[in-house]
Amino acid sequence: MGRKEVKEQLILGLLGSCALISMEVFATSMNLWNYVPGNWPVMLWPTYFVAILFGYQLLRFVEGSFALQRFFS
Repeated sequence: MGRKEVKEQLILGLLGSCALISMEVFATSMNLWNYVPGNWPVMLWPTYFVAILFGYQLLRFVEGSFALQRFFS
């Protein structure tokens, strides 16, 4: 894994986390769900980050599989 790919994953993870955190803020401000004050699910945010990186790796795997199929056909 090259340095460029690590940078891509980090940027993608951070941008995805920002999007998910903004959705959390929006949902709580619209009273779609609420949390007890001071009890924000901080544990969810690293989970979001890891899920985004997992999605990125899955996409890369699928992309590589299709590239191999084209190579051998």
